[in-house]
Amino acid sequence: MRRSSFREGWEFSRNGGLFEAVRVPHDALLGEHRGPDAPAGSANGYFFGGVYRYRKAFVLSEAQTAAAACGALALEFESIYRNARIWVNGSEIADVPPYGFTPFFVELKGVARVGENLIEVEVDVRAQPDLRWYSGAGLIREVWLWERAGEAADACANRGEGGEGAEGGEG
Repeated sequence: MRRSSFREGWEFSRNGGLFEAVRVPHDALLGEHRGPDAPAGSANGYFFGGVYRYRKAFVLSEAQTAAAACGALALEFESIYRNARIWVNGSEIADVPPYGFTPFFVELKGVARVGENLIEVEVDVRAQPDLRWYSGAGLIREVWLWERAGEAADACANRGEGGEGAEGGEG
């Protein structure tokens, strides 16, 4: 497996506002309103929560899309704090851990396509208090693109398991 950084090129929106360029890891709370009446008080740095959105456009080659169709292409999120939902090209990805400190993988099988792709992440930290210490919020750890390289991925593509995405379709 080959691991590539996926930290550049992200955009971020706070509570439905305009998107701005960010680099992950990124703490969404740092730009949030603070006050003594914040529900979590000092345990969360006197921050109020919110709903935050991240998005990133990325390009996949035909070979990468074929690998994705075989389950050989995935994204690893080391940590998303908290209550995340993820979409790739408009398809919501299931099984995102609700807790913020659990690393997990998102397979791109069935959602990746040749050319430009879009990943979107929504984080909801409105429910406060939720911890006894400051956690931050958002994409607070690294994001990686994992690709199975070499003979296994080539054999998968040669068997015609690339699906429509390998041919440039919407698959």
